[in-house]
Amino acid sequence: MSNTEATTIIDIFRVILGIALLCFASYTDLKTRRVKNEVWMLMGLCGAILLIIQMFFEKKAWEYYLIFLPVGILFGSMFFEHEPLYDTEKKKFNFILFALYIIGILALFYQIYALWGENYFFRLLIIPVLIIFFFILYQMGVLHGGADTKAMMAIAILTPFYTHFFGFPILHFSSERLAEAMELFFPFAFLVLMNSVLFVVWALLAFLVLNTAKRDTAFPEMLLGYKMDIEEVGKKFVWSMERIVDGERVIVLFPKRHDKDSLEKLKEMGVKRIWVTPKIPFIVFIMAGFIISAFLGNIFAAMLGLLG
Repeated sequence: MSNTEATTIIDIFRVILGIALLCFASYTDLKTRRVKNEVWMLMGLCGAILLIIQMFFEKKAWEYYLIFLPVGILFGSMFFEHEPLYDTEKKKFNFILFALYIIGILALFYQIYALWGENYFFRLLIIPVLIIFFFILYQMGVLHGGADTKAMMAIAILTPFYTHFFGFPILHFSSERLAEAMELFFPFAFLVLMNSVLFVVWALLAFLVLNTAKRDTAFPEMLLGYKMDIEEVGKKFVWSMERIVDGERVIVLFPKRHDKDSLEKLKEMGVKRIWVTPKIPFIVFIMAGFIISAFLGNIFAAMLGLLG
């Protein structure tokens, strides 16, 4: 079996596994707004195994396999509860966590020393970089849920490169050199995230049309949610956008929790309908973004005329 044939088969497994696990996660996210950690752990583990198999067929030197140390440590730290590196209250230092970080850093430094200048190493380096990037987005509140963050990290491991199988994706880069550059500066997992955000934009436009049709035209509330009977709020997967602050009725555009006291006060005031924003199951959008990325390709590059 040639390297090309092996890579194609591996890419098929990547896409099938990605779609299957994301579909399952989307179902549980829609039903409960929760996704078990085991889903993302399985995706990350399968991704690592497939990458090891691909590197074996490509006869990569042992130094390349060291990438799994920092990747495993970074990814694994998202799932297991542990004390911080230094607990300021207890004044206690976490030596085990420190040792793990040192192992990951040393492995990475040795790879930089041994493989610097190798394009394949830089493509592998994107995996831990993306894991850190998605964690930063989570800390900044751009990725709202822990499941969303873990999903993107798992996708970074499952699909470290753009997939190619049976003529897909439909959109192709104009040259192999450009394709390699895009894997470095616009990696597949980032493409999935961008495509997912596009679906969120369509959802916001849907709110605009729906609210206009109902003549609920308060701005900007009409872009972020819709009105609902106040008695139904606690029974649905929504956050109330309305609060009572210092006796005044105010709008909170990006609520992250219910304010039960405000809901009770609104009821006492005789309010029947209030603005709410849905607890958007972003995993569904990630699934859609993954499918579009795998089968259609990089539409953003197409907009810039970088595809053949």
